[in-house]
Amino acid sequence: MSITSSFTGLAMAALVLSGCGGPTEATQDGAVTLKFNVAPGNKFTYAAESTQHIDAPGQKIDQSITMVSSYAVQAGAGTSKNLTVSYDRVAMKMETMGQKLAYDSSDPSTSSSPLATMGRLVGKSFEIVLTDKGKVTSIKGVDALLDSMVDPANPNAVAMRAQLSKSMNDSTLRSSTEQAFNIYPSNPVKPGDTWSTTTSLAMGVLSMRVASTYKLNSVRNGRAYLGVTSKMTGQGAMDMNGTQTGTLEVETATGMLADSKIAQTLTSKAGAPTAKIVTNIHITGTKK
Repeated sequence: MSITSSFTGLAMAALVLSGCGGPTEATQDGAVTLKFNVAPGNKFTYAAESTQHIDAPGQKIDQSITMVSSYAVQAGAGTSKNLTVSYDRVAMKMETMGQKLAYDSSDPSTSSSPLATMGRLVGKSFEIVLTDKGKVTSIKGVDALLDSMVDPANPNAVAMRAQLSKSMNDSTLRSSTEQAFNIYPSNPVKPGDTWSTTTSLAMGVLSMRVASTYKLNSVRNGRAYLGVTSKMTGQGAMDMNGTQTGTLEVETATGMLADSKIAQTLTSKAGAPTAKIVTNIHITGTKK
């Protein structure tokens, strides 16, 4: 896999990042319980927009990606929920080595773009089981999703599917989806409290451990306002480390991510070829 497709895959993973729920749980001392609590039968949408600058050996890439995904919630076992995740819109702009590419699934005039393969995602879906603490415990439908992205009449269909499966498979979709939900504390929290989570992000030759610390800054008007700092430790063929900081707004009743702004920087480890990736991500959640 080329360095370009690897970084594009990482950007997609960052985006593959809610509905009415029950009443907010609060203790007598004013602490709130934050958890995924969107009621079965409801739907929500996450719209994720990212801008990214990549400076790697022999390559400088500027790209932006927009991905809109819908989540249909059904009852699951215990406190878990069954979610059907559907792709509503995919758009991408890329500039590298003097070449400009653009694709938007909502703009038919871009249908001949080399990036148009991404558009095959639109209207497709997969299913996950999500705990109330934001952990993805199972996923299904990924093979069918991959099959839908490749034209079987293409003589290179087998090779194309094999290439796609390196950046989109059960493991990568599970980890990237969990990135949007693994934000909740284990116990009730009050303003000033902090908690930590750890997730793994796998995308082709990229594998990263993300250790995040969240802080509840305030609670007002039905929303919890959080700050987050993360340390990203890379492993695998492309060994990179990084940090990210940002803010999140979470609905206290549903646990839905209403708004999130994240700034992320990744750099290659000492001794590795010099590379740096700077990414800014904005996610908004909307009830349907």
